[in-house]
Amino acid sequence: MKLSNSVVAAVSRELEVHYSNSELQDLLAEARLVAAHRLSSDAPDTRRGQVLLKDINDWALDPVAVLGKILAPYMDPEVPNPHTEVGMLWLNGRDRIIGELEACGLDYVSGGALLKNNRPKRIEVSQLYFMVWYEDSLRLNLYPEPLIFVGRNLDSDDRRSHDVWCFQDLDSYSEFGVYNSLSKLPERSPAGFLTCLQYDDLFQVVDYTGLAKRLLNSAERRSQYESLSPFSRDLLYYRIHYHDSAQLLLSIQSLKFVDFMQPPASTEAVFRFREIRSLHESSYEYEAEGGASFDLKDGQLVEVHRRDAASVIDCRGLAAELERCAARQTGTQTT
Repeated sequence: MKLSNSVVAAVSRELEVHYSNSELQDLLAEARLVAAHRLSSDAPDTRRGQVLLKDINDWALDPVAVLGKILAPYMDPEVPNPHTEVGMLWLNGRDRIIGELEACGLDYVSGGALLKNNRPKRIEVSQLYFMVWYEDSLRLNLYPEPLIFVGRNLDSDDRRSHDVWCFQDLDSYSEFGVYNSLSKLPERSPAGFLTCLQYDDLFQVVDYTGLAKRLLNSAERRSQYESLSPFSRDLLYYRIHYHDSAQLLLSIQSLKFVDFMQPPASTEAVFRFREIRSLHESSYEYEAEGGASFDLKDGQLVEVHRRDAASVIDCRGLAAELERCAARQTGTQTT
């Protein structure tokens, strides 16, 4: 199986930012690979990774297996100081590579394996996707924002020099229908907005299965912070709501656990959460900056009675629900 040019370019961009010229050559040596080109010391910085990898389909007997070995030292280690600029660049680079691989039908697995997946390779109009944000630098708290893809380059008079992919928030889509132009957003709809992304930022948008995978990754990272009680302080949990009878249009309410209140015996105990919302919820158009992780804010305080605690689920619970959505979507498309 050959690698797509977009995958090679994405990996090249991230590795040439992360590694020096000599480190890239050492990386190949450690993977027992022989590069088709020797890098000159005066090679332009912006070409380091591309020179190293651009011909991988020609000289590697199994380009997919070779790329997996090259990626392992970059993808697998725990990122030191993830809250720093260097740490965030590393984490965002990983996400970009994962997104590009998924778009081309591949999943990266720890240890350096690239496996085929069966997810759609392109974004479909009127389908539900999720913008992935992280509420904290350690990426314990994943905030998923449900969005409907409504088309590319919606305004005919738009003079952008690049294509943009436009996504509408699920709530306004369910209430008003599709916005087929940026100029036709309701004047008095504070919940309505479009998220407009360039191609290089689409790694932040995932489908049901892609979001489930990221949630499971967050679950692994946050396991050391979880307590034995139903909810752990300062971690995010979720409540879900379907907008349709087919149970495909899934809204997700993100809740950060605050505390547990045990009122007098005559009153039922409650768990208290702080709702997390995106900062651009009241804007008519939002252009996401690639890799942004902190554009979230605290919302209202939410109280959940003990008898309703099961309606609030953790990362693994939401991932399981998303897998069921993916199965229902596949069944709908094949009937």
